[in-house]
Amino acid sequence: MITDAEYLYRKRQEAERAEKTGRLPNLDVGKVWVEENGLSRIGALTYIRRRQPHHERAAERFKNEYERLYGAGNPAMDPSRIQVDTSPIAHDSGMAARVDRGRSILEVIYGIPATAERAGVPAVLSPRSAQRVIASIVLEEPCQSMAVSDSRKDRDEAVELLLADLDTLAVFWGYLARVAA
Repeated sequence: MITDAEYLYRKRQEAERAEKTGRLPNLDVGKVWVEENGLSRIGALTYIRRRQPHHERAAERFKNEYERLYGAGNPAMDPSRIQVDTSPIAHDSGMAARVDRGRSILEVIYGIPATAERAGVPAVLSPRSAQRVIASIVLEEPCQSMAVSDSRKDRDEAVELLLADLDTLAVFWGYLARVAA
């Protein structure tokens, strides 16, 4: 981070340099380039070249909701904070909020309906498919390692199974139109 005064100073210096040399000024003054770590967003799907944008959106939503429901580690806590409410009901309501936030993922994995209209509808993913998506997207395990053997055919089949599972999730969440069979 740079201060406003430093930013203005560098911008003025760049304008003076451009005027002296007769070139266009550099517009990147004060900007910092960042890199995105795909593993933290879509898991091992980053290793698959044949992925589509709807695969990435489905993987991102699955990972976010899974981590929101089951937690992604302990949140940082300030030991010097003032405790406002220590009643047991506060902890129960926090757990209820966590379950409410994870309704969609519970429906996808276990078939627990998010709404009354979806009561009795089976899970979106089979148990094996759910394990495959969790391993690849949340635990970041490359799906080639889940292949039956080390042959290219089995590795390609494992990739195709994962992409088919993500297609199913994309249709369920509305990222991809349902294709008539």
